[in-house]
Amino acid sequence: MEEEKNNFSPEKFSRVRNTKRLELNFCSTCVVNAVGLLAASFTVSDISFSNVFSFAALLCVIWLLNWILRPFLVLFTLPFVIITMGFGMIFINAAVIYLSAGIVPGIHIGSYWNALWASLLVSAAMWVNVYFRSEAMIRSAASGGENSKPGEDSK
Repeated sequence: MEEEKNNFSPEKFSRVRNTKRLELNFCSTCVVNAVGLLAASFTVSDISFSNVFSFAALLCVIWLLNWILRPFLVLFTLPFVIITMGFGMIFINAAVIYLSAGIVPGIHIGSYWNALWASLLVSAAMWVNVYFRSEAMIRSAASGGENSKPGEDSK
């Protein structure tokens, strides 16, 4: 009986790690989207949010549409994305932002061009986020990884 309780299962550990990664990805994506959308609302008068709850709902809908709809949009527009060397993804992001603004009440984005501007700012915020996260990973790997203590030399 005791051996069954203390039995380590790699499958359970893998599920926990994947769930935690999904939660962290959701949080970081929502924060980056929030920064980009707030920057867009400050720079363009045609983008407005009626309250904090509708803004939070917009972030969740954008995340959900990016999770469900975006892979299909990328698949159908793959030649365009390849020809534009990835710049076409900004147009897909703008479509997702514009569509999600139409779904969530209390959000006003005047035109697709405003959504394109918001998409550019969200993409810029995402690039900055990825840059700093990759720098942190490189520093962590250079210092000996996660298990090394600060000030301890890795061998």
